[in-house]
Amino acid sequence: MRFRPTDSATDSRVTDQKQIYRLLQQHLDRQPVGFPATWSGTDLRLLRRLFTPDEARVALQLSHQPAPLEAIVEKAAAEFPADQTTRLLDRMFEKGAIGWKERNGVGHWNLQPLVIGMYEGQDGELTADFLADVDAYTKSMSFGASLMAVSPPQMRTVPPESEEELHTRIAARKKTPWARRRMLAKVLLRMKQ
Repeated sequence: MRFRPTDSATDSRVTDQKQIYRLLQQHLDRQPVGFPATWSGTDLRLLRRLFTPDEARVALQLSHQPAPLEAIVEKAAAEFPADQTTRLLDRMFEKGAIGWKERNGVGHWNLQPLVIGMYEGQDGELTADFLADVDAYTKSMSFGASLMAVSPPQMRTVPPESEEELHTRIAARKKTPWARRRMLAKVLLRMKQ
């Protein structure tokens, strides 16, 4: 059985801000590459560093599958007007907390796993506190078990002299650094507005 701390939504003493981060943690944990809870609370500390409470509310409307702005705005309409949702998405993308790509001339946003995704999206803006939390989180048993349970594996070793044929396609590393990709995406977004 997977470790699950007390569901904060059922504890009336927990503040709304803490609840939103617990809901986001649970939402991220339901994605293909999970984001499990920890006893130490590093999961929530990381999310607080990556998302404001309003950004977390919008992120709850995303999944790992890229979605167009109109679909996200519609889902978030109960809490935010369209222009605020757009600003929050842009800000999360600029911070490397979520992903963005263009499909058929339309911008699409999606959640990213911590590794490889949100961590790499920080792009040189790593603080000592953030690195300490990432280190503690990635050393936790819950993160290790979650990462190892993903199929196909996110990380694998291929011996250099192996005669075995690889049956899993491994994406080649993009040559464009994160910062340039984010900058280009921002420019494209602004051009479309």
